[in-house]
Amino acid sequence: MSRSAQKLSMHHPLSRLSKQGIIEFLLTLVFIASFAPYVVGITTGTLLIAPALLLIAAAFVLLFLYPTRCRESIRSLFSLRLIVFAYVFPVISCVISVGNGEWSSVSYSALMIIVLTACQIMLSVVSINRLLLSFTRSGIVAVAAFSISDWHEILHSATTSTRLIPSQTHPNTIGFIFAGYIGLFLWRILDRQLNLASRGLYFALICAASGTIFLAQSRASMLAVVCAFTWVALLAIGRASRGKKVYMRFTIAMFMTVISGGIITIAAKPSYINQGTAYLADVLHIDTRYRGVNSDLSGRIPRWEAAIAALPEDGRWAIGSGYRSSKKGLGFSIDNGYLTIWYEGGFFLLLLTVGQLLWCVWIASKRYTKEPDNERRWLFATFGSVIIILMVNNIFDRYLLGIGNPFSLLGLFILLTRRHDLDFAIRNRRILRSLQIGGAKQAVETVTNGNTFTYS
Repeated sequence: MSRSAQKLSMHHPLSRLSKQGIIEFLLTLVFIASFAPYVVGITTGTLLIAPALLLIAAAFVLLFLYPTRCRESIRSLFSLRLIVFAYVFPVISCVISVGNGEWSSVSYSALMIIVLTACQIMLSVVSINRLLLSFTRSGIVAVAAFSISDWHEILHSATTSTRLIPSQTHPNTIGFIFAGYIGLFLWRILDRQLNLASRGLYFALICAASGTIFLAQSRASMLAVVCAFTWVALLAIGRASRGKKVYMRFTIAMFMTVISGGIITIAAKPSYINQGTAYLADVLHIDTRYRGVNSDLSGRIPRWEAAIAALPEDGRWAIGSGYRSSKKGLGFSIDNGYLTIWYEGGFFLLLLTVGQLLWCVWIASKRYTKEPDNERRWLFATFGSVIIILMVNNIFDRYLLGIGNPFSLLGLFILLTRRHDLDFAIRNRRILRSLQIGGAKQAVETVTNGNTFTYS
């Protein structure tokens, strides 16, 4: 064994890579277990809390594999974000629920405390980069499993232009989850280290996820993906055009070319446009009575108004009425993540939740514009786009502060993200490749999960 190889083995043993692999596998398993009820059809019992149990087990495994990080993990349990989201508001919810006799709300609050604590322990060692990779890998299994289990429904919807009704869940829920996967699949395609076959696989997954969202007529998810991609496009244009007029002129020229081509197409073949518009209106139910443009967002607006009208009762606007109490208290689902948090957790929890998500998007935007490395830059863009998809979707459905699906579970990690958590680590395989290229002539220093390792 050469001297450089000996030093590599001493400073960065394969056991460290194996530990990382174990943690990533457990995280991937957690997200897969969170999606499993939507495939096997079991919506009650142990399977629903299996992701939480796996996440707690993964946190204990992590502390066992990294005993030297126990002190840092324990210190992270006293972070302000964890205290607010995992201790203060859930405890208040427990007290309110006990007073109201809502024992299911008490159980959910206790489970939320444990899950958020486990999430914080994981974030103390696992970088956001690794977290997103685990979520992406679970997406491969989720899209493939759903396509296989519901292929009859998918084929029927595609051939009859009717709405895809999954056999085990609501179409909007599948649309919400799959929308979270699309941006991450695209991020993996942009990874230069992947071979052509892997990129082809992710492209096929993007097509499958997008097709499922379209057939499920999840218009909120479509809007969320468009908003996220628009945000990324604006960031890319702004960064490219900063101090470089040639990029701005090229962008404007391309934009005008696309617009002109669209106008010429419409003028030359208006029948094609009419046919396409009619098809979209038919598939997306734009003109129907219950889901059309005149349906008050499928009846959501009257429910939102009723929920807002009920907030002033007994000071509920400030402290809420307890987790998972809105449907029983109002007699219907609010179908808005923000109003649900306001009704159940109070205005201050809503304010802190929205503030944390917007702060993460702002930090991702700043890091994207200033980051010189292309790989890390697209990582920041992916992280921000995931949050935008999460936020836009929750205007029309209630998925925030939830543990019932993998995308909501990822949202809990985002709520606990701190500034130094966004200092994404360079992947170990990239470190090893740079070592192989550089040899033993010079020292290579990098930061991984908050630790500095030097190779020479």
